[in-house]
Amino acid sequence: MTASPLPIPFNYAAPAQLLSRDADPEQFMRKGWKTIQPLGFGQFARAADALRYAVEELAPELREAAYMEVGGAVFDSAAMIALYDDSRYPWPRMGRLRQPAPPPRRP
Repeated sequence: MTASPLPIPFNYAAPAQLLSRDADPEQFMRKGWKTIQPLGFGQFARAADALRYAVEELAPELREAAYMEVGGAVFDSAAMIALYDDSRYPWPRMGRLRQPAPPPRRP
């Protein structure tokens, strides 16, 4: 898989698939979150929604294994973050790059 260079302009309204190189579906798309819900496993009506989910909701270790396909072009984690950070990104940014949960305390 070779990531595409960032297209100028990028169509944030195009349908997108968010996929993972090595995570299983149950881990990758967590159920019950109060966030943008995909239409199916990894399918989003708009690339902007897929980017928001990847950057704001995925745990960092899952985000690193994620990639997005839009109209035959493939975008790796770094490209997704660049598209999210771009001034043309259409949605308000809610919180960037969610931090991993702290390890559980041992008694």
